[in-house]
Amino acid sequence: QAVHPAEDGVNDNVDVDLGAIYEDDPSLNQFVMENLTREAVSSWYSARVSQVESRSCLVDHALALVKLAQERNITGLDILHHQLLLLDTLVYSVNLEHMTLAALQKLSELDKVKLLMSKTTESTFVTDLRQILLPYLTRCDRRSPGSRIRLLREYLVDVSVRDLALPLKLFQALRDEEDDILCSVEEMMNLALLCLYSCPREDQMEQAQMILECVPERGPPGTMSDVLSSLHDKLDDLELDLCAAEILKSNSVPKPLSFIRDLKSNSTTVQQLLTKMARTLGKK
Repeated sequence: QAVHPAEDGVNDNVDVDLGAIYEDDPSLNQFVMENLTREAVSSWYSARVSQVESRSCLVDHALALVKLAQERNITGLDILHHQLLLLDTLVYSVNLEHMTLAALQKLSELDKVKLLMSKTTESTFVTDLRQILLPYLTRCDRRSPGSRIRLLREYLVDVSVRDLALPLKLFQALRDEEDDILCSVEEMMNLALLCLYSCPREDQMEQAQMILECVPERGPPGTMSDVLSSLHDKLDDLELDLCAAEILKSNSVPKPLSFIRDLKSNSTTVQQLLTKMARTLGKK
């Protein structure tokens, strides 16, 4: 006798017209077979979950069906569950009501992170990081170790390209509050370097200086690891680059920090820049 996947583990006391399900959608007949396999049951649930979400736009119902399957030890639905948890947050917490599972599955990991933070403001940025973004990144990290900090870095660098206002809010929180966002001082320092050198704007030097001031100072000799000492050396270099950028800006030759960092090994460009600055001073 052919078995419907929907019958697998269904409570006999529940009155369910399974035939109607297959009449409404003949494509499900592919799952009717003599010897029901785990793979077939998993595929059936996956297809039905996708249909529930696409036809009703009720993400919570689709998510409930996945959870029901997992409670019955149906395997192979972890990725779909992960995607639906994200979609649930986007629709019900971020209020992106028109987002669909099909559209979400086409996005890059960074684009998903940006969607999660798309409604954030300066006043809510740190709270949104903790309550909306970090739970998703933590789930990503369980699936792919290291993705939590990688995606957080990618997102903050992307934000820094436009403006340092939001990263500044984060670094101020890391300085003043208990750090439940990053795992170590080294990560904080690395993040500061990435954000500041990624910002191409010459009018962000004040924000850059404020971020730099949030980073812990160098400890006494012999008390730091080689990695931490190296990061402090890089931050010392960044501070010198920041001083140079402020001098150039005050002399009408504004340049971003990355330009000054990359300039050090190019004596010809340095000479041209100093010549330009001298000419500017000569006109004052």
